[in-house]
Order: sequence, then structure tokens, then C-alpha cells
Amino acid sequence: MTLAAVARAPLVAFDVVDVLDGFATLCRRAPTLGGSVPVRVAQACVPLLEGNAWGYQIAIHRRIELRRRFGAWSVVGIDRGDEVARLMRATVPVLVAEGTLRGDWQRRLERGVVDTRGSISLFTGLFVRPRDGLRLRQSSTANRRSWAFSVGEAILDDRDGLCPVVLDILPAANVDAFAIEGEIATLAVLPARVSFARCGLGDAPDRRRRDARRR
Repeated sequence: MTLAAVARAPLVAFDVVDVLDGFATLCRRAPTLGGSVPVRVAQACVPLLEGNAWGYQIAIHRRIELRRRFGAWSVVGIDRGDEVARLMRATVPVLVAEGTLRGDWQRRLERGVVDTRGSISLFTGLFVRPRDGLRLRQSSTANRRSWAFSVGEAILDDRDGLCPVVLDILPAANVDAFAIEGEIATLAVLPARVSFARCGLGDAPDRRRRDARRR
């Protein structure tokens, strides 16, 4: 699938379901970061504009605090954690019964919103499913993010069912405590397949005209 074909694709790129009542949401950033960057600066910096327009931001609306002790990470607290835990206990059995959850995903969600066994993973409460010809890339946000941790990259390309959005949280080496809150990850739409073709300038008049204008 070419990038031009993606541009002509339907406006609905993926389906999303929230099972934790707003624990996390998808949002779009303004290029000027909500007014925190002067318009003149934003207009002069193309990477800033493109970086903030890239994908959807995953925003966490419950503050989660973690701490490392004797080399192992643990959850210190979750804002309204009892409420989140009750939602998880009520939701997971329903998802299993209807066939949405099974196998490794079932075992992971049964361990709660945050799992610190071996590594740190965070279930956002969101399930997504890309439409035909598309896939989703899950990664860290590019601008205005915490340097205490990053988010591991993952490709979500199962179009046969809903896939839980579970983030791999990667703490920085010199950090022993940090909090997760606000915009922490990006979910971006990509073509399922990309093709490349080699040709000479004589066979690519559009490229030749663009190069001439730059000179």
C-alpha cells in the first residue's frame, strides 16, 4: 500500500473502546502545545509542528507513582486506585467471557492495571482495532515528555479483534522514583504495507520540478 493510498483511505482509521471509564483517553495536540510555545517559534520550526501533529496522544488521568527499591519496582500509589481496581475486577471476566480477552493478554490483565513483575507495563483501559490496510504504532511522545521514563515501541496490526493498549514503561537508568500522569505515549496510524520503487529523474518529472524550485 502506498502513502498516496493511505491519504485516500476512509477517515475512520481504527476503532477504540474504553473499558475503564476514562482512566486514559486519546487526544490531539495543538502545534503550539496549548499556547506554551510562541506562534512565531512554532511557525519557524517545522519539526516542532510535525512532532506535535503526529498521531494521537495517550493521556493518563490517574496519577501513578512508582519506586525502585533493592533493584525491584513497585507501585507506591494510584489516584483513586480502589476505584480502578474494582473496574478491573468487574471488566476482565466480562471480556474473557465474550472472547475479547484470551491467552497471554488475559493473564496480563488479570494482574491489574500496573504490572511490575520483571518489567513495568501499564494497561490504559483502551482497546483498539485498525481498519483494513492500516496498522497502529505505539511509542513515546516526541515533545514535552518526562525524561524519567520512556515507552517501548509496539505495532498493533490485528484487524480480527480488539487489542488492549498496554504500554511498556522503561525507566531511565538513573531514576529510582517517578510518576506517570498526563500525555505519556503516542498512537499513530501507519499503512499496513509500504512499497518503494527506484527510477531515474527522467521518469520522475514531479521530483525534478520540486528540486528546481528549491534551487
